[in-house]
Amino acid sequence: MNIRPPENHIKLEPNKTFAGRTETGHVGCKFCKSHQVVKNGKRGDKQLYKCKSCGKQFVDNECFPRMRTSARAISVALEAYFDGLSLAKVVNLLRRVYGITINRATVWRWIQKYVPLVKKMMGQFTANATSSWHADETAVKIKGNIHWFWDGIDYDTRFIVMGLLTRRRSVSNARKFFIGAKAQVGGKAPGVIVTDGCGSYRKGVTKAFWRKVQLGECTLIQKAGLRARLGKLSNNVIERFHNTLKDRVKILRGFGSRGGASTALDGFVIQYNFLRRHTSLKGMTPAERAGIRLPTVMGWGDLIQWSLKRS
Repeated sequence: MNIRPPENHIKLEPNKTFAGRTETGHVGCKFCKSHQVVKNGKRGDKQLYKCKSCGKQFVDNECFPRMRTSARAISVALEAYFDGLSLAKVVNLLRRVYGITINRATVWRWIQKYVPLVKKMMGQFTANATSSWHADETAVKIKGNIHWFWDGIDYDTRFIVMGLLTRRRSVSNARKFFIGAKAQVGGKAPGVIVTDGCGSYRKGVTKAFWRKVQLGECTLIQKAGLRARLGKLSNNVIERFHNTLKDRVKILRGFGSRGGASTALDGFVIQYNFLRRHTSLKGMTPAERAGIRLPTVMGWGDLIQWSLKRS
């Protein structure tokens, strides 16, 4: 049976205006991306422009609204960080490539500023990712204390359907995790959910997919220890993602706050789903495989521009 990808309510056109410049080099509005822009005096030696569509005024400096650093540099910084570079190495990269002198706190502020905006927009898409889910949790250190990052991946698309940072592995947190995953796929349920032996999963799945479980349309398979890594329905796919995530987090040596950790982990998931191309998916991103096709050219730059336009 062929399953049609769900209709997504958001239609994103290619960003023909990037940080105030169109493809032809003309000035466009940073805020609404309109080309109806006129000169509107000067601020010191800088030319001011006004948008006839939204009425906002801005400076043509190739930066995101209310920012002084190049939009392309910010885009590169976020992609490099979520690809595994430490904040210190990202700072050095920007200094060598763009001649920008900043500190690590500045890059961290960019992450905390833009990742929540992009997450909010991406959460409005519906992913066609209900083959079989493989869920697990991995330990994350925050101020020296262990927290747990729950995540679930769809086997066919490799799409991360949900990521959640919690203090404990409780039934209520498991239920919250699966309800969030359910919302990401338009209220549907996968035929099979594979987890480790954590006792919270069974009640969490039952509470989130009660009707489907009762009808036998959603089955939970729990495998403890080595069993989770063996067999056709193993959890190898989520373990591989955890290895990638741990390689990224290891260089950070833990996080300083729960809010900062949650935002950074959200960024890892966004990059994995929407920007990272997989050889196992024939060069597609998990989002593309799940029916979410975005015309991204500038990576994080495009994601940020769309989220700013919709905020």
